[in-house]
Amino acid sequence: MEMVVDDSLLLLPSTEEPPHEDLLHTQAHDAYDVEPEEASTATKTRKRERLTLGQKRQVVDLASSHQFTHRELAEKFQVGRTTITNICKNTELIRNETDSADLLKKRRKTTKCTYDLKILDEALHKWRMEIRVSNPEMKLTGAALQQKAIEFAQAILHDEYARLPEKIQLALSKFGASNGWLDGYRTRFGNFSSRSTHEQAAIKQVDYQTRLRELHRSFDGVEPCDIWTGGEFALVFKPSHVMDKGRCTVSLFANAAGDLFDMQVIGIEKGGTPVEMDGLDLRARYRILYGYSKTGLQVATTSMAMLKALNQHAKALKRTFHVVLDSAVPHVKAAMMLDALGDQRTFFLYDQLRIYFLPPHLSLPKCHPLHMGIIACFKAKFRYEMLDTLYTNYRHATALDDATRVIQFKLKTVFHWLAVALHSVPSSLVLQAWVASGLLPATTVAKLPKQPPPSSDEPYVTQLDALLREISLTMPAFLQWVLGTATMSGADLLKLEAKESVNDPGVDETQIIRSVLLKHDFLTVRRGTLDDALDVLDDEDPAFEMACPDRAAVLESLNLLKRYLRLAPQDVPTRMPAIAMLNDLKAHLGGDEMTV
Repeated sequence: MEMVVDDSLLLLPSTEEPPHEDLLHTQAHDAYDVEPEEASTATKTRKRERLTLGQKRQVVDLASSHQFTHRELAEKFQVGRTTITNICKNTELIRNETDSADLLKKRRKTTKCTYDLKILDEALHKWRMEIRVSNPEMKLTGAALQQKAIEFAQAILHDEYARLPEKIQLALSKFGASNGWLDGYRTRFGNFSSRSTHEQAAIKQVDYQTRLRELHRSFDGVEPCDIWTGGEFALVFKPSHVMDKGRCTVSLFANAAGDLFDMQVIGIEKGGTPVEMDGLDLRARYRILYGYSKTGLQVATTSMAMLKALNQHAKALKRTFHVVLDSAVPHVKAAMMLDALGDQRTFFLYDQLRIYFLPPHLSLPKCHPLHMGIIACFKAKFRYEMLDTLYTNYRHATALDDATRVIQFKLKTVFHWLAVALHSVPSSLVLQAWVASGLLPATTVAKLPKQPPPSSDEPYVTQLDALLREISLTMPAFLQWVLGTATMSGADLLKLEAKESVNDPGVDETQIIRSVLLKHDFLTVRRGTLDDALDVLDDEDPAFEMACPDRAAVLESLNLLKRYLRLAPQDVPTRMPAIAMLNDLKAHLGGDEMTV
């Protein structure tokens, strides 16, 4: 079973793309869009950046892709549009010069020490990238990096799951973080001066309306199906249990055409899939991309994995996706790992993705589509399916002992409820959320299907309320057992996780080291070793499994449903499509097509 690993872009030169030095050069940070009355002053005081040859090659390559205007490139590289135009006029000259420099570098002999310390350099670089976001005030001087490199070398040597070749063990044991190594590290990964403090200050100073105008310009002319947003939320599926509430983090991505991408579920299992789910393709069966973090929260590695999956989707469709995210620390870290030259104030570029960020400290329920009904609807559908399934099993139990055994929260059942919730979020609600967020320009909104105005009573909450009332009138003890209370409204049930954290802003050095070791196949992972934890209640019977209904019982139920749809006097939504789906299901089961 493959593991979900962090194979982040480490900025090492590849054979396909010429290496460029100083990718992390300090850039000016006050060259942003300003109000018209401030434009002349800003033009006089704005600092222009002198681009290196490597950066000029980046400009040439991006311009040749025809995905960016000269104005966008000028903002990205903090220079004037005239500078970009002049660089593009000398495309062939710049390419010849960089190709010649690359050929010369390839002829240089690479020392054995540099090769043997590659995993150390990569781990240190990833740590530095995370520090730039998590702790921007930290001074990353050469001496500080030398000290941290020594600590990392010892940590790698003594990691109990590391399986290092002898030559790498020897190189790490002799490593002293000399000035020569420091110079080599600077050549490979750029200067040490951090611009993150200026970057964060710049985006914090931007008011929302200014950023909104910038996003409207960027999205103008882009098809709704290519405009995406994403976010995560906590989900508790065992609220009545004090010790283990069954918490997980769910990440959703939705586009402006009303489509939802496969969801990500973040747990604490360190394998590619939880132990209980071995042998199952979670994505094919449940549309779930399983991610791991030590805390079960969203971290940079899991956020990056989700963006990479979305990028693969864009490549399969041969499209470019424009993704707008909130400025949560894991999101920014992930974007920086994917594009070290990107800027939180403008955008990040990774293959078929252009990633934009909203200013920090915004009220997400007022501007983020996911927080304007999509997440609430997903939770309501999940809770409805959970309660309906458990309540049905409870009512059909033949004895009290059976009733206690059917209240199961096995992980595969929870994943099924999640999959049902994902498929139950209506496209119309997603479209309404995008329009209400204000993130779309008027030209894009005009392309969307006309939607009815949102009602004060959300249907997904009304549906959940009806089920709760039915259960409370017939079996209040069931609600007490499952939810911890016999009196709870649908709206209250959606607020259970209001105080739950979803993002982990910390820097996990152990995870950084092990992700690099795993990337180079130097990490041994055995089932049952890395604190594997199953989401199974202590009072559950692991041997108990719900019996699957036999074919005859299912066919009888399908015929009963078809009879209801044909004879029901009241108007039944999607009556004919529902009958067609039931016929397809009967055909799948090998049943007859008798008229009922």
